[in-house]
Amino acid sequence: MRKILIIPVVFYFFILPFQSIGQADMTSHFMDALPQAHYENPALVPDLRFHFSFPGISSIYAEGYNSGFHFRDVIETRGDSSYLLLDELINEKLDDANSISLHYAHELFSLGFTANKKMYFSFAVSERFNFRFAYPKQLLGLPYNGNGAYLGETIEMKPLNLKTTHYRQYAVGFAWQQPEFWSAGLRVKLLYGKANAWTENAYASLYTAEDGYAIDAEAELLGHMTLPPGFDPDNTEDNQNIDPKEYLLNTANWGVGLDAGFRFMASDKLSVTGSVVDLGSIKFNRNSYTYENEKTKVTFEGFDAYDYVGMNDSLIEEDIQNTLDSIADKFNIQDKEGSYKMPLTTRFYLGGQYHLNDKNNLGLLFRGQFFGDAFRPALTASYRHRFGRFLSLSASYTAMPENLMNIGLGAAMNLGPFQLYVISDNWLAAIQPEQTKFFNVHVGLNIAARHKKAEKPMLIDY
Repeated sequence: MRKILIIPVVFYFFILPFQSIGQADMTSHFMDALPQAHYENPALVPDLRFHFSFPGISSIYAEGYNSGFHFRDVIETRGDSSYLLLDELINEKLDDANSISLHYAHELFSLGFTANKKMYFSFAVSERFNFRFAYPKQLLGLPYNGNGAYLGETIEMKPLNLKTTHYRQYAVGFAWQQPEFWSAGLRVKLLYGKANAWTENAYASLYTAEDGYAIDAEAELLGHMTLPPGFDPDNTEDNQNIDPKEYLLNTANWGVGLDAGFRFMASDKLSVTGSVVDLGSIKFNRNSYTYENEKTKVTFEGFDAYDYVGMNDSLIEEDIQNTLDSIADKFNIQDKEGSYKMPLTTRFYLGGQYHLNDKNNLGLLFRGQFFGDAFRPALTASYRHRFGRFLSLSASYTAMPENLMNIGLGAAMNLGPFQLYVISDNWLAAIQPEQTKFFNVHVGLNIAARHKKAEKPMLIDY
Protein backbone atom coordinates (compact mmCIF):
# COMPACT_ATOMS: atom_id res chain seq x y z
CA MET A 1 0.00 0.00 0.00
CA ARG A 2 1.28 3.46 -0.83
CA LYS A 3 1.97 5.79 2.06
CA ILE A 4 -0.80 8.34 2.50
CA LEU A 5 0.81 11.74 2.29
CA ILE A 6 -0.37 15.13 3.47
CA ILE A 7 1.05 17.71 1.08
CA PRO A 8 1.16 21.27 2.42
CA VAL A 9 -0.07 23.60 -0.29
CA VAL A 10 1.77 26.89 -0.02
CA PHE A 11 1.48 28.02 -3.63
CA TYR A 12 0.97 31.78 -3.93
CA PHE A 13 0.96 32.52 -0.19
CA PHE A 14 4.45 34.03 -0.37
CA ILE A 15 2.98 36.97 -2.30
CA LEU A 16 0.14 37.65 0.11
CA PRO A 17 0.55 41.22 1.36
CA PHE A 18 -1.58 40.48 4.44
CA GLN A 19 -1.24 38.31 7.49
CA SER A 20 -4.44 36.57 7.99
CA ILE A 21 -10.15 32.29 1.54
CA GLY A 22 -13.07 31.36 -4.32
CA GLN A 23 -13.87 35.05 -3.24
CA ALA A 24 -16.79 35.15 -0.83
CA ASP A 25 -16.72 38.60 0.74
CA MET A 26 -20.08 40.09 1.60
CA THR A 27 -19.41 43.85 1.63
CA SER A 28 -18.43 44.09 -2.05
CA HIS A 29 -21.84 42.67 -3.05
CA PHE A 30 -23.40 46.08 -2.31
CA MET A 31 -20.64 48.21 -3.87
CA ASP A 32 -22.29 49.01 -7.19
CA ALA A 33 -19.23 50.92 -8.36
CA LEU A 34 -17.17 47.71 -8.70
CA PRO A 35 -17.22 45.28 -11.62
CA GLN A 36 -16.09 42.65 -9.06
CA ALA A 37 -19.50 42.91 -7.36
CA HIS A 38 -20.84 40.54 -10.02
CA TYR A 39 -18.56 37.69 -8.84
CA GLU A 40 -21.21 36.62 -6.33
CA ASN A 41 -24.11 37.47 -8.64
CA PRO A 42 -23.57 37.56 -12.42
CA ALA A 43 -26.79 39.56 -12.83
CA LEU A 44 -25.27 42.70 -11.25
CA VAL A 45 -24.39 44.89 -14.23
CA PRO A 46 -22.11 47.91 -13.69
CA ASP A 47 -22.76 51.09 -15.67
CA LEU A 48 -19.51 50.80 -17.65
CA ARG A 49 -18.58 50.83 -21.27
CA PHE A 50 -15.68 48.49 -20.44
CA HIS A 51 -13.11 47.57 -17.80
CA PHE A 52 -9.99 45.40 -17.66
CA SER A 53 -7.20 44.51 -15.23
CA PHE A 54 -3.73 42.95 -15.21
CA PRO A 55 -1.84 40.40 -13.05
CA GLY A 56 -0.31 41.74 -9.87
CA ILE A 57 -2.56 44.82 -9.72
CA SER A 58 -5.97 43.24 -10.24
CA SER A 59 -8.30 41.57 -7.77
CA ILE A 60 -6.58 39.83 -4.84
CA TYR A 61 -8.70 38.16 -2.16
CA ALA A 62 -7.59 36.36 1.02
CA GLU A 63 -9.65 34.91 3.86
CA GLY A 64 -9.04 32.98 7.06
CA TYR A 65 -11.55 31.48 9.48
CA ASN A 66 -11.14 29.50 12.70
CA SER A 67 -14.30 28.55 14.58
CA GLY A 68 -12.63 26.95 17.57
CA PHE A 69 -10.98 29.68 19.65
CA HIS A 70 -9.53 33.18 19.93
CA PHE A 71 -5.75 33.37 20.21
CA ARG A 72 -6.06 35.56 23.31
CA ASP A 73 -7.80 32.62 25.05
CA VAL A 74 -4.91 30.21 24.55
CA ILE A 75 -1.79 32.41 24.52
CA GLU A 76 -0.47 33.83 27.79
CA THR A 77 2.30 36.43 27.94
CA ARG A 78 4.73 36.30 30.83
CA GLY A 79 7.39 38.95 30.60
CA ASP A 80 8.98 38.74 27.17
CA SER A 81 7.75 35.19 26.50
CA SER A 82 4.44 33.80 25.24
CA TYR A 83 3.06 30.43 26.29
CA LEU A 84 0.47 28.19 24.68
CA LEU A 85 -2.22 27.17 27.19
CA LEU A 86 -2.70 23.74 25.67
CA ASP A 87 -4.95 22.37 28.42
CA GLU A 88 -7.34 25.33 28.18
CA LEU A 89 -7.35 25.09 24.39
CA ILE A 90 -8.18 21.40 24.17
CA ASN A 91 -10.43 20.88 27.17
CA GLU A 92 -12.23 24.23 27.44
CA LYS A 93 -12.14 26.37 24.30
CA LEU A 94 -12.73 23.91 21.49
CA ASP A 95 -16.31 23.08 20.52
CA ASP A 96 -17.49 19.54 19.87
CA ALA A 97 -17.27 20.36 16.14
CA ASN A 98 -14.69 22.84 14.80
CA SER A 99 -13.52 24.08 11.42
CA ILE A 100 -10.60 25.92 9.84
CA SER A 101 -10.68 27.46 6.38
CA LEU A 102 -8.32 29.44 4.16
CA HIS A 103 -9.17 30.87 0.77
CA TYR A 104 -7.08 32.79 -1.73
CA ALA A 105 -8.09 34.08 -5.16
CA HIS A 106 -5.87 36.07 -7.52
CA GLU A 107 -7.37 37.49 -10.70
CA LEU A 108 -4.75 37.17 -13.45
CA PHE A 109 -6.80 39.04 -16.04
CA SER A 110 -10.34 40.35 -16.43
CA LEU A 111 -12.33 42.15 -19.09
CA GLY A 112 -15.90 43.39 -19.23
CA PHE A 113 -17.84 45.52 -21.65
CA THR A 114 -21.36 46.56 -22.57
CA ALA A 115 -22.32 45.05 -25.94
CA ASN A 116 -25.50 47.07 -26.15
CA LYS A 117 -27.84 48.78 -23.75
CA LYS A 118 -29.23 45.45 -22.56
CA MET A 119 -26.25 43.06 -22.56
CA TYR A 120 -23.04 42.89 -20.54
CA PHE A 121 -20.16 40.51 -21.32
CA SER A 122 -17.27 39.60 -19.01
CA PHE A 123 -14.23 37.34 -19.08
CA ALA A 124 -11.77 36.57 -16.27
CA VAL A 125 -8.88 34.24 -15.48
CA SER A 126 -8.07 33.59 -11.84
CA GLU A 127 -5.91 31.35 -9.67
CA ARG A 128 -7.74 29.88 -6.66
CA PHE A 129 -6.76 27.98 -3.54
CA ASN A 130 -9.32 26.65 -1.04
CA PHE A 131 -8.66 24.81 2.21
CA ARG A 132 -11.38 23.58 4.57
CA PHE A 133 -10.95 21.21 7.50
CA ALA A 134 -13.68 20.18 9.93
CA TYR A 135 -12.63 18.25 13.03
CA PRO A 136 -14.00 17.14 16.41
CA LYS A 137 -12.68 18.28 19.75
CA GLN A 138 -11.45 14.76 20.54
CA LEU A 139 -9.07 14.75 17.58
CA LEU A 140 -6.77 16.79 19.85
CA GLY A 141 -8.25 15.69 23.17
CA LEU A 142 -7.50 12.00 22.71
CA PRO A 143 -3.71 12.28 22.11
CA TYR A 144 -3.42 15.04 24.74
CA ASN A 145 -5.45 13.43 27.55
CA GLY A 146 -4.71 9.83 26.60
CA ASN A 147 -7.28 7.10 26.17
CA GLY A 148 -7.14 6.48 29.94
CA ALA A 149 -9.23 9.61 30.42
CA TYR A 150 -12.09 8.01 28.47
CA LEU A 151 -12.39 4.57 30.05
CA GLY A 152 -15.71 2.95 29.19
CA GLU A 153 -16.49 5.66 26.62
CA THR A 154 -16.71 5.49 22.85
CA ILE A 155 -14.90 8.45 21.33
CA GLU A 156 -16.19 9.26 17.84
CA MET A 157 -14.15 11.33 15.45
CA LYS A 158 -16.85 13.32 13.68
CA PRO A 159 -17.10 15.57 11.85
CA LEU A 160 -13.86 14.73 10.05
CA ASN A 161 -13.66 16.36 6.61
CA LEU A 162 -10.78 17.75 4.57
CA LYS A 163 -11.10 19.52 1.24
CA THR A 164 -8.18 21.46 -0.19
CA THR A 165 -7.80 22.37 -3.86
CA HIS A 166 -5.67 24.55 -6.10
CA TYR A 167 -7.17 25.25 -9.51
CA ARG A 168 -7.26 27.81 -12.34
CA GLN A 169 -10.56 29.25 -13.49
CA TYR A 170 -11.54 30.68 -16.88
CA ALA A 171 -14.93 32.41 -16.60
CA VAL A 172 -17.20 33.84 -19.29
CA GLY A 173 -20.22 35.81 -18.10
CA PHE A 174 -23.33 37.15 -19.79
CA ALA A 175 -25.96 39.43 -18.29
CA TRP A 176 -29.18 40.73 -19.78
CA GLN A 177 -31.03 43.67 -18.29
CA GLN A 178 -34.10 45.78 -18.62
CA PRO A 179 -32.97 48.89 -16.72
CA GLU A 180 -35.19 49.84 -13.80
CA PHE A 181 -37.03 46.48 -14.03
CA TRP A 182 -34.85 43.35 -13.96
CA SER A 183 -31.58 41.71 -14.93
CA ALA A 184 -30.44 38.07 -15.22
CA GLY A 185 -26.92 36.69 -15.45
CA LEU A 186 -25.06 33.49 -16.22
CA ARG A 187 -21.38 32.69 -15.89
CA VAL A 188 -19.80 29.52 -17.29
CA LYS A 189 -16.42 28.48 -15.88
CA LEU A 190 -13.80 26.13 -17.24
CA LEU A 191 -11.69 24.76 -14.37
CA TYR A 192 -8.26 23.13 -14.37
CA GLY A 193 -7.27 21.39 -11.13
CA LYS A 194 -3.62 21.47 -10.08
CA ALA A 195 -3.59 19.66 -6.71
CA ASN A 196 -6.23 18.23 -4.40
CA ALA A 197 -6.79 16.34 -1.14
CA TRP A 198 -10.37 15.42 -0.27
CA THR A 199 -11.99 13.08 2.23
CA GLU A 200 -15.29 12.10 0.66
CA ASN A 201 -16.05 10.04 3.76
CA ALA A 202 -14.02 9.63 6.94
CA TYR A 203 -14.97 8.12 10.28
CA ALA A 204 -13.08 6.78 13.29
CA SER A 205 -13.99 5.72 16.83
CA LEU A 206 -12.10 4.40 19.85
CA TYR A 207 -13.36 2.48 22.88
CA THR A 208 -11.16 1.67 25.90
CA ALA A 209 -12.45 -1.03 28.23
CA GLU A 210 -12.55 -0.23 31.94
CA ASP A 211 -11.20 -3.68 32.81
CA GLY A 212 -7.98 -4.66 31.09
CA TYR A 213 -7.77 -1.45 29.02
CA ALA A 214 -8.24 -3.28 25.72
CA ILE A 215 -8.85 -0.88 22.86
CA ASP A 216 -11.50 -1.35 20.16
CA ALA A 217 -10.81 0.93 17.19
CA GLU A 218 -13.13 1.33 14.20
CA ALA A 219 -12.38 3.27 11.02
CA GLU A 220 -13.81 3.92 7.58
CA LEU A 221 -12.26 5.98 4.79
CA LEU A 222 -12.93 7.13 1.27
CA GLY A 223 -10.32 9.71 0.39
CA HIS A 224 -8.75 11.12 -2.75
CA MET A 225 -5.53 12.89 -3.58
CA THR A 226 -4.02 14.46 -6.69
CA LEU A 227 -0.32 15.29 -6.59
CA PRO A 228 1.76 17.53 -8.86
CA PRO A 229 3.03 15.83 -12.05
CA GLY A 230 6.30 14.10 -11.32
CA PHE A 231 5.57 13.54 -7.62
CA ASP A 232 5.81 9.83 -6.79
CA PRO A 233 3.90 8.85 -3.60
CA ASP A 234 5.98 5.65 -3.36
CA ASN A 235 9.20 7.64 -3.13
CA THR A 236 9.19 10.14 -0.27
CA GLU A 237 12.97 10.68 -0.30
CA ASP A 238 13.58 11.68 -3.91
CA ASN A 239 10.88 13.88 -5.44
CA GLN A 240 13.05 16.04 -7.65
CA ASN A 241 11.07 15.53 -10.84
CA ILE A 242 8.45 18.21 -10.17
CA ASP A 243 8.53 20.83 -12.90
CA PRO A 244 6.78 24.07 -11.74
CA LYS A 245 5.98 24.99 -15.34
CA GLU A 246 4.43 21.58 -15.99
CA TYR A 247 2.45 21.89 -12.75
CA LEU A 248 1.05 25.32 -13.57
CA LEU A 249 0.21 24.46 -17.18
CA ASN A 250 -1.31 21.06 -16.41
CA THR A 251 -4.75 20.75 -18.08
CA ALA A 252 -5.38 17.03 -17.46
CA ASN A 253 -7.67 17.69 -14.48
CA TRP A 254 -10.60 19.65 -15.79
CA GLY A 255 -14.15 20.52 -14.85
CA VAL A 256 -17.01 22.93 -15.44
CA GLY A 257 -18.68 25.36 -13.06
CA LEU A 258 -21.76 27.53 -13.34
CA ASP A 259 -23.02 30.70 -11.63
CA ALA A 260 -26.52 32.08 -12.11
CA GLY A 261 -28.30 35.10 -10.66
CA PHE A 262 -31.14 37.57 -10.95
CA ARG A 263 -32.05 41.08 -9.86
CA PHE A 264 -35.64 42.28 -9.73
CA MET A 265 -36.84 45.82 -9.09
CA ALA A 266 -39.84 45.27 -6.80
CA SER A 267 -40.55 49.02 -6.65
CA ASP A 268 -38.86 52.34 -7.36
CA LYS A 269 -36.94 51.97 -4.09
CA LEU A 270 -36.62 48.23 -3.46
CA SER A 271 -34.62 45.64 -5.40
CA VAL A 272 -34.31 41.90 -4.70
CA THR A 273 -31.33 39.77 -5.76
CA GLY A 274 -30.48 36.09 -5.66
CA SER A 275 -27.73 33.83 -7.00
CA VAL A 276 -26.15 30.38 -6.91
CA VAL A 277 -22.35 30.24 -7.23
CA ASP A 278 -20.00 27.34 -7.99
CA LEU A 279 -22.34 24.67 -9.24
CA GLY A 280 -20.18 22.00 -10.84
CA SER A 281 -17.20 19.73 -10.29
CA ILE A 282 -13.60 18.97 -11.29
CA LYS A 283 -12.49 15.56 -12.57
CA PHE A 284 -8.94 14.77 -11.46
CA ASN A 285 -7.21 12.41 -13.89
CA ARG A 286 -3.44 12.82 -13.65
CA ASN A 287 -1.35 11.49 -10.76
CA SER A 288 -4.60 10.91 -8.86
CA TYR A 289 -5.22 8.30 -6.17
CA THR A 290 -8.13 6.96 -4.14
CA TYR A 291 -7.79 5.42 -0.66
CA GLU A 292 -10.67 3.30 0.62
CA ASN A 293 -11.68 0.67 3.15
CA GLU A 294 -14.90 -0.77 4.49
CA LYS A 295 -15.79 0.00 8.09
CA THR A 296 -13.42 -2.23 10.07
CA LYS A 297 -13.05 -2.89 13.80
CA VAL A 298 -9.67 -3.82 15.29
CA THR A 299 -8.99 -4.85 18.91
CA PHE A 300 -5.62 -4.11 20.52
CA GLU A 301 -4.81 -5.73 23.87
CA GLY A 302 -1.80 -3.52 24.57
CA PHE A 303 1.91 -4.21 25.17
CA ASP A 304 3.23 -6.44 27.92
CA ALA A 305 6.09 -4.57 29.58
CA TYR A 306 7.64 -7.80 30.88
CA ASP A 307 8.37 -8.83 27.29
CA TYR A 308 10.82 -5.95 26.99
CA VAL A 309 12.81 -6.53 30.19
CA GLY A 310 16.47 -6.72 29.27
CA MET A 311 15.79 -6.08 25.57
CA ASN A 312 17.91 -3.64 23.58
CA ASP A 313 16.24 -0.22 23.05
CA SER A 314 16.44 -0.47 19.27
CA LEU A 315 14.78 -3.90 19.36
CA ILE A 316 12.03 -2.54 21.60
CA GLU A 317 11.40 0.30 19.20
CA GLU A 318 11.39 -2.10 16.22
CA ASP A 319 8.92 -4.47 17.90
CA ILE A 320 6.54 -1.66 18.86
CA GLN A 321 6.68 -0.26 15.31
CA ASN A 322 6.00 -3.67 13.81
CA THR A 323 2.99 -4.09 16.08
CA LEU A 324 1.60 -0.69 15.11
CA ASP A 325 2.16 -1.47 11.41
CA SER A 326 0.31 -4.75 11.88
CA ILE A 327 -2.66 -2.92 13.42
CA ALA A 328 -2.69 -0.42 10.52
CA ASP A 329 -2.65 -3.30 8.02
CA LYS A 330 -5.73 -4.80 9.66
CA PHE A 331 -7.76 -1.77 8.62
CA ASN A 332 -7.03 -2.91 5.06
CA ILE A 333 -6.96 0.49 3.38
CA GLN A 334 -6.74 -0.13 -0.36
CA ASP A 335 -5.27 2.39 -2.74
CA LYS A 336 -5.62 2.68 -6.48
CA GLU A 337 -4.47 5.11 -9.11
CA GLY A 338 -7.25 6.54 -11.24
CA SER A 339 -9.59 9.45 -11.81
CA TYR A 340 -12.25 10.79 -9.46
CA LYS A 341 -14.71 13.66 -9.53
CA MET A 342 -14.85 16.32 -6.80
CA PRO A 343 -17.88 18.65 -6.49
CA LEU A 344 -17.30 22.34 -5.90
CA THR A 345 -18.42 23.91 -2.63
CA THR A 346 -21.63 25.63 -3.76
CA ARG A 347 -22.83 28.88 -2.22
CA PHE A 348 -26.16 30.64 -2.56
CA TYR A 349 -27.14 34.26 -1.88
CA LEU A 350 -30.42 36.07 -1.31
CA GLY A 351 -30.50 39.79 -0.70
CA GLY A 352 -32.25 43.08 -1.08
CA GLN A 353 -31.40 46.76 -1.37
CA TYR A 354 -33.44 49.79 -0.39
CA HIS A 355 -32.45 52.79 -2.50
CA LEU A 356 -32.89 55.86 -0.32
CA ASN A 357 -31.77 58.14 -3.15
CA ASP A 358 -29.11 58.33 -5.87
CA LYS A 359 -26.29 58.35 -3.31
CA ASN A 360 -27.46 56.19 -0.42
CA ASN A 361 -28.42 52.50 -0.29
CA LEU A 362 -29.26 50.07 2.49
CA GLY A 363 -28.65 46.37 1.89
CA LEU A 364 -29.32 43.00 3.50
CA LEU A 365 -27.65 39.80 2.25
CA PHE A 366 -27.86 36.15 3.33
CA ARG A 367 -25.26 33.58 2.26
CA GLY A 368 -25.41 29.84 2.82
CA GLN A 369 -23.04 26.99 2.00
CA PHE A 370 -22.60 23.33 2.94
CA PHE A 371 -19.37 21.60 3.91
CA GLY A 372 -19.85 17.92 4.62
CA ASP A 373 -22.89 17.65 6.85
CA ALA A 374 -22.45 21.16 8.22
CA PHE A 375 -24.32 24.25 7.00
CA ARG A 376 -22.55 27.61 7.31
CA PRO A 377 -24.79 30.67 7.09
CA ALA A 378 -23.83 34.35 7.16
CA LEU A 379 -25.97 37.49 7.30
CA THR A 380 -24.79 40.99 6.34
CA ALA A 381 -26.41 44.39 6.76
CA SER A 382 -24.83 47.21 4.75
CA TYR A 383 -24.96 50.95 4.12
CA ARG A 384 -23.38 52.53 1.02
CA HIS A 385 -22.81 56.19 0.17
CA ARG A 386 -21.44 57.65 -3.08
CA PHE A 387 -19.53 60.92 -3.11
CA GLY A 388 -20.33 61.81 -6.69
CA ARG A 389 -18.40 59.80 -9.28
CA PHE A 390 -15.13 60.03 -7.33
CA LEU A 391 -15.59 57.89 -4.20
CA SER A 392 -17.91 55.15 -2.97
CA LEU A 393 -17.86 53.98 0.66
CA SER A 394 -19.63 51.05 2.24
CA ALA A 395 -20.00 49.95 5.88
CA SER A 396 -21.33 46.54 6.89
CA TYR A 397 -22.06 44.25 9.81
CA THR A 398 -21.79 40.48 9.32
CA ALA A 399 -22.92 37.73 11.68
CA MET A 400 -21.90 34.09 11.31
CA PRO A 401 -21.85 31.09 13.69
CA GLU A 402 -19.37 31.43 16.58
CA ASN A 403 -18.44 34.88 15.27
CA LEU A 404 -21.10 37.55 15.62
CA MET A 405 -19.00 40.73 15.64
CA ASN A 406 -17.64 41.57 12.16
CA ILE A 407 -17.52 45.23 11.16
CA GLY A 408 -16.74 45.68 7.47
CA LEU A 409 -15.63 48.70 5.45
CA GLY A 410 -15.10 49.12 1.73
CA ALA A 411 -13.83 51.99 -0.42
CA ALA A 412 -13.65 52.41 -4.19
CA MET A 413 -11.87 55.49 -5.56
CA ASN A 414 -11.98 56.62 -9.19
CA LEU A 415 -8.90 58.47 -10.40
CA GLY A 416 -9.53 59.12 -14.06
CA PRO A 417 -9.52 55.74 -15.79
CA PHE A 418 -8.09 54.03 -12.67
CA GLN A 419 -10.27 52.55 -9.96
CA LEU A 420 -8.63 51.55 -6.67
CA TYR A 421 -10.53 49.56 -4.07
CA VAL A 422 -9.99 47.88 -0.71
CA ILE A 423 -12.65 45.92 1.18
CA SER A 424 -12.84 43.81 4.31
CA ASP A 425 -15.76 42.23 6.14
CA ASN A 426 -13.95 42.54 9.47
CA TRP A 427 -11.50 45.39 9.94
CA LEU A 428 -11.42 44.72 13.70
CA ALA A 429 -9.24 41.72 12.91
CA ALA A 430 -6.49 44.04 11.64
CA ILE A 431 -6.65 46.05 14.86
CA GLN A 432 -7.03 43.17 17.32
CA PRO A 433 -6.03 39.95 15.51
CA GLU A 434 -5.75 38.01 18.77
CA GLN A 435 -9.47 38.55 19.40
CA THR A 436 -10.85 37.45 16.06
CA LYS A 437 -11.85 34.17 14.42
CA PHE A 438 -12.39 35.58 10.94
CA PHE A 439 -10.56 37.92 8.62
CA ASN A 440 -10.70 38.72 4.91
CA VAL A 441 -9.44 41.41 2.60
CA HIS A 442 -10.08 42.22 -1.06
CA VAL A 443 -7.91 44.74 -2.91
CA GLY A 444 -7.34 45.61 -6.53
CA LEU A 445 -7.07 48.06 -9.40
CA ASN A 446 -9.36 48.34 -12.41
CA ILE A 447 -9.00 50.37 -15.57
CA ALA A 448 -12.54 51.41 -16.42
CA ALA A 449 -14.43 53.68 -18.79
CA ARG A 450 -17.89 54.83 -17.77
CA HIS A 451 -20.77 55.76 -20.02
CA LYS A 452 -20.65 59.45 -20.83
CA LYS A 453 -24.29 59.88 -19.99
CA ALA A 454 -27.00 57.33 -19.31
CA GLU A 455 -30.31 58.02 -20.99
CA LYS A 456 -32.11 56.74 -17.89
CA PRO A 457 -30.99 56.39 -14.28
CA MET A 458 -29.76 52.82 -13.88
CA LEU A 459 -30.10 50.65 -10.81
CA ILE A 460 -26.40 49.83 -10.77
CA ASP A 461 -24.16 52.72 -11.68
CA TYR A 462 -21.51 55.04 -10.36
